[in-house]
Amino acid sequence: MAEKYKGKGGTTDGFAFQAKQYEGLTCNANEFTKNFKEISDGLKTMKEFTSSKLVPGDVLNYNEGSTDANFDNGKSVFARNWPYQYGTIKGGKTAVKTNQVGIAPLPNGGCVGGWLLGINAKSKNSDGAWAFIQYLAGPDGQKIMSTKGSYLPGYNALITDSAVVSANPLLGMDGFKNAMKTTIARPVSGQYSKVSDTLQINIHKYLSGSQDINATAKAVQDALK
Repeated sequence: MAEKYKGKGGTTDGFAFQAKQYEGLTCNANEFTKNFKEISDGLKTMKEFTSSKLVPGDVLNYNEGSTDANFDNGKSVFARNWPYQYGTIKGGKTAVKTNQVGIAPLPNGGCVGGWLLGINAKSKNSDGAWAFIQYLAGPDGQKIMSTKGSYLPGYNALITDSAVVSANPLLGMDGFKNAMKTTIARPVSGQYSKVSDTLQINIHKYLSGSQDINATAKAVQDALK
């Protein structure tokens, strides 16, 4: 599909996604490898994309913002990004308009994202900060953020809440609802930052041609242990 439609309607790329050495690369690798169940095959497919003429020439430097700009300006036919991107298009200041955009689930499942809430160890009001975090993470706080911003709730019950659905057009789209049924989590680890850093470094080496697939797959497997 990307090959078929690339170049039509003013497009220059078939597909844009995040392949820079950062957290987004871990997420994309997770999706290509079926939640790291098919590491070698998934990474080989990923490299087929990054080495092809279907993606931007500098895709190995692409993050969310780069992908957003590429797709919003009508350069790429398809783009893999987070739900917030639909919100930027909905704002009406992009070359691409909402009536030109559709949503579809990724073949191997979409990586779950999210925001982290934390308390500074030197906080002078840690009890109040903890109470605030509990509120934001609870159903009332989630509903406020889901109706006032470009957030999707973490509570399944809120996904069908009329106010939340009204504020988030994505929740009414069949393609997006199907995508939500096939989400996959990132590797679960008490040392996640270390694990993700190792994955990013080795996978990017492979995609850029400085490391072979066998060494990369072993490094990924060892990190996931």
